[in-house]
Amino acid sequence: MNRGLKSCICYIRYGEFGPTKEHTLSNLRYFIQQSGFELVQVYEDVSEDENRNAFDEMLDKIRDIRPNALVVWRTDRLDQVAQHPEKMLNFIATLSECHVRFICPVNRLDSQDSAGCFLPRLIQSCHRARRIIKGERVHASLKLARENNQSIGRPKIRDDQAIADLRKNGMSIRAIAKAVDLSIGTIQTSLRRHLDY
Repeated sequence: MNRGLKSCICYIRYGEFGPTKEHTLSNLRYFIQQSGFELVQVYEDVSEDENRNAFDEMLDKIRDIRPNALVVWRTDRLDQVAQHPEKMLNFIATLSECHVRFICPVNRLDSQDSAGCFLPRLIQSCHRARRIIKGERVHASLKLARENNQSIGRPKIRDDQAIADLRKNGMSIRAIAKAVDLSIGTIQTSLRRHLDY
């Protein structure tokens, strides 16, 4: 280790959606170099793995490694921790006890610059990032479904053509609704679309 540089560790979590592992690591290494730190350890978890083994290992080893800083690229990487107040408090307490600076470049969080407001800002940022990531995953899933010509939305439960045929044969709307086990309003909507009713 270069004694002229402050040491840091970083935590990344990656999965099917969002930035790739290589992209995240590239951004982190550039930021760390520009900030005058020396990277000594990278801890990696996969999004689909709920256990967060690398995160837990990192917390256990922080006391031994005693880095100057922990760098996390985006706070959504900590979303599972933010869901459990005791885990979040343990995380912050460990960093504070070991005098480890927390830095999140994307969300502009730095425990050194915002001492009094750091914890509430971190929790708020994690929850906001979680909502954004969830939306991104939904949009990615919808896009994939469209590309594979899969139907999207609730399954269609009425046969508009059959309803139209019954109406053409002189059946009343109430009778059609009873025959196909649908509401009168649904029958009227179907007829408006197919028969200009």
